[in-house]
Amino acid sequence: MPRSRIGHESRSTTTVLVAAVSILAASCSGDFYDPPGLRADVEAGDVLRSEPIALQEGVDGTAQRVLYVSTDIEGEPIAVSGVIVRPTGDPPEGGFPVVSWAHGTTGVADQCAPSHTEPFALDGMAEIVNNGYVLAATDYEGLGTPGIHPYLVGESEARGVLDIARAARQEAGGGNKVVVWGHSQGGHAALFAHQIAGDYADDLEVLGVVATAPPAGLAQFLQQGVNDQDFLAFSAQAYGSWAQVYPEADPATIATGEALRSGGKALEECTVSIASYIGSADVKPSDVFKADPADTAPWPELTEENTPVGDERGIPLFVAHGGSDQLVPMEGTVAFVQASCSAGEAVEFVTEPEWDHNAAFHAPMPQYLQWMSDRVADAEPPSTC
Repeated sequence: MPRSRIGHESRSTTTVLVAAVSILAASCSGDFYDPPGLRADVEAGDVLRSEPIALQEGVDGTAQRVLYVSTDIEGEPIAVSGVIVRPTGDPPEGGFPVVSWAHGTTGVADQCAPSHTEPFALDGMAEIVNNGYVLAATDYEGLGTPGIHPYLVGESEARGVLDIARAARQEAGGGNKVVVWGHSQGGHAALFAHQIAGDYADDLEVLGVVATAPPAGLAQFLQQGVNDQDFLAFSAQAYGSWAQVYPEADPATIATGEALRSGGKALEECTVSIASYIGSADVKPSDVFKADPADTAPWPELTEENTPVGDERGIPLFVAHGGSDQLVPMEGTVAFVQASCSAGEAVEFVTEPEWDHNAAFHAPMPQYLQWMSDRVADAEPPSTC
């Protein structure tokens, strides 16, 4: 799992309520994340700036924090931050293969961007980079850089994931062969990368997608926070950011008056701190929601729009989820896998009843790292369909 910076614990109920309805972009964390004006001729994947950062021990490579061009859901160019790790040595003919990593939930405040953390660390990175792969790790739109982070907005996440793979060609000798890998929120991003890669990034050869513990059943995942305090931080961040991203999403249709009156501040904390405060201050879902978003337009339509579709894209899938996952329900993943299989996609689905949310990332890692290598080697993809 990636190490992420966690903010200090919130000191007021207002901060938590703002998470539900009025998330504004936090101030940029340093000049690096403040993008230059984008020229009219910029293209997705262009690197705007980069700087070296420290890397965890045991990785035979070098890391660069990067600011690169992506595209928002309106089709406009934006700057997104991330990290690109290059293996030592010269790239082979055609460039290094690229693994594009999509991280799990850290928050929507700028300081929650994983690229802030030094040394940059990720379980599995040494095995990837030391075997001659570039690792490209997006922060996602608005996480680190100006503007709102569209939390669990699938197309935004996926564009960030695909465009940093493009940036790796310029920054780290990367080639066109790409495998996408994501966990939790990142699994959601990975499934959307599977969905849009053929249309959005046809210059990349996306050879496979690995998604572990993805919230593929997005409606069920978000409903948990409407009903249960333990999940409120996640639902609050999702609906709060959607209210900023989608003009038709009026927070007044679902938020309490107290929540609306507390609006206008940035969300300054990361997810772990928000969740901790919700528990310690006993903030209940009824303090935030006056109506169920699942029954209030346009929220169900937006949820459906951001639910990955299981279909045939000609890109093999490796999906893992645990039967003891208490954070992300496995039922949505099973439904996604079944739909993908029915459509004719090659899917390797692995699960164990004792795996919790994190075990679905760690336990099958040797299996899916080999699976990635096999995709680059053009081996026949296995399927458990």
